[in-house]
Amino acid sequence: MISFKKLAGGVAFVALSAALAPVAFAQVTTSGVRGTVTTADGAPVGDATVTIQDTRTGLSRTVMSTPTGSFDVRGLNVGGP
Repeated sequence: MISFKKLAGGVAFVALSAALAPVAFAQVTTSGVRGTVTTADGAPVGDATVTIQDTRTGLSRTVMSTPTGSFDVRGLNVGGP
């Protein structure tokens, strides 16, 4: 026969494991850069070419800005593209 303490301890362990499981899978190993391309007077620049380059490796990622000048580059390796 299982004692109440052992049963309660087992239930607590399972509940804690279930509660922490989403946290363990929520770790992000990539980064991103987003911003807006503008002229010197602050007007947005649409369809501009934006290049993000890792100066250590020479790898780069290039995107185009939207018609309102915004850009969003995701999936970059931490520490460089």
